[in-house]
Amino acid sequence: MAPHPPTRRLRSVRTIASPGTHLPPRRVLGDRLGTHDNALNFIRLTLAALVVVGHGAVLGGFEQQRWHDLSGMAVNGFFAISGFLIAGSRVRTSFLSFLWRRALRLYPAFWVALLTTAFLVAPLTARLSGESWIAGRAVDYVLHNASLSIHQWGIEHLLLGVPYPGVWNGSLWTLWFEGVAYLAAGLVLSVGIVRRRPLPWLAGVLMVVLVLAVLAHGPLDVTTSRYLNGLRLAGFFLAGMILWAARSSVPLSAWLGVPALGLALVASRWEVPYGDIVSALPLAYALLWLGAVLPVRLCSRTDRSYGTYIYVFPLQQLLVVLGVHTTLGYWGVLPALSPSRTAACVAFMDARGEAGHAVEVPDPLSVRSRARRPRGVVVATRRAPFLTAGARACPVGDDVAACAGCSGSGSPGRAAASRSAARRC
Repeated sequence: MAPHPPTRRLRSVRTIASPGTHLPPRRVLGDRLGTHDNALNFIRLTLAALVVVGHGAVLGGFEQQRWHDLSGMAVNGFFAISGFLIAGSRVRTSFLSFLWRRALRLYPAFWVALLTTAFLVAPLTARLSGESWIAGRAVDYVLHNASLSIHQWGIEHLLLGVPYPGVWNGSLWTLWFEGVAYLAAGLVLSVGIVRRRPLPWLAGVLMVVLVLAVLAHGPLDVTTSRYLNGLRLAGFFLAGMILWAARSSVPLSAWLGVPALGLALVASRWEVPYGDIVSALPLAYALLWLGAVLPVRLCSRTDRSYGTYIYVFPLQQLLVVLGVHTTLGYWGVLPALSPSRTAACVAFMDARGEAGHAVEVPDPLSVRSRARRPRGVVVATRRAPFLTAGARACPVGDDVAACAGCSGSGSPGRAAASRSAARRC
């Protein structure tokens, strides 16, 4: 019995699937993010710049604008991108090698930042402001913060009259959370069953974190900023890890990337923690999508965002001491993005005598008393504008942990201040 001839529908299907025709491959998230041929380092550098811009308003004592909250969103983006990259790094290396590389990533530059602040920027600030720098207090600042957990924000007798007093580097509060996230990711992906099927397990952990965030801001009434910020940042880090686990399935599409970025921007204005809950996965996808499709290859081999993030805050405080913000306004603190430009500002303002309202002539009798001063004390002869202009107080109050510039030191503060500061950098 002869077989029935194929129908027209079957012939069309065979024509489509014939070897002579090729369907365009579907692009997925992992296609461009597995190598250095992407714009992720440029995205991270942009996020660091947003943090600097957001800090400028607080450090200069200027009125907060709505777009300044982008600095908090930038920190969330840092953790989302880190979650994606760290998960990939863990599965490619052994656990001990992974920890060693993460330690080299965090600690050397962090220690240099502490030393530079304590023994270079702080003495220079003392000279310009007329305050005193004591070597022993600078050593305490380095030793008390060397473990990534910041216990001492200031150096005694310095930064007393600036709009954001007593804080040398408010950006460092996130590093402890980043270190804990690295360790947790390394441990979780060391479990065999999780490593074989990471997506459902990571999704389950994210759900637990989001539920805990809702409970912490609701029935549990948690006011300790370290717990609130930990839950917030863990959600974004896990969102990045989830997209890494699904990188071979998640499509790379502008139809997803643009709405995701729009949703993340809108949700960032919502009440805590619901805005963070809604925006975690959209923000992570939007940033990874931008990193994959943007043609920019700036710093593609070397990530400069970390150095920008941890070194600029002290330079911004130095520019405030110089009074640059009173001359140039809000944008006067942005030269801190470039250390060479900051040095130029210091030299220029010092040469013109504009670092203070007046250059005092030392009393000749004071020369005799120098022998009685404690060793290691630097006494300056210039007074910066903030010492006489009536500086504004910290926007939240004396609770540095809850303040917009460094929320997350871990000490308990007022409930309202802690919750509003938990979404800022």
